[in-house]
Amino acid sequence: MISPEVEKSLSTCVPTHEALQTLLHLKSEPHRTWRADDLATALNIEMDLARRTLQSLVDGGMLLTDTSSNPPGYRYAPSSPMLAGVADELQQAWLKQPLEIIRVMNSNAIARTRTKAIRVFADAFILSKGRKDD
Repeated sequence: MISPEVEKSLSTCVPTHEALQTLLHLKSEPHRTWRADDLATALNIEMDLARRTLQSLVDGGMLLTDTSSNPPGYRYAPSSPMLAGVADELQQAWLKQPLEIIRVMNSNAIARTRTKAIRVFADAFILSKGRKDD
């Protein structure tokens, strides 16, 4: 069983499998600055996906952006001791219980898809202001 903190982080700051692999990869070399193209090659993912994943981890407080270079670099640098602890716990859980982590991530993905579908369905019934049917 994974902790509630790890489970929450999987729905907020590390929501995708790519984000998890990126976080664990950068965490393994915390002093190295990674460019998106280097990460894309290392993880065998598309460059655009690497960029979006890196930015989502920056937004989640797990990575720091180095804008002194062009293109920018990214490195593992949690914005708080709590996030560093969550990353450590997540790393251990991935090593000991990978199927549980995958189960939680898949469950979160299904919930996001359902929520999006409900919003799209609800939006279909919203009448726009000033619309006149002839």
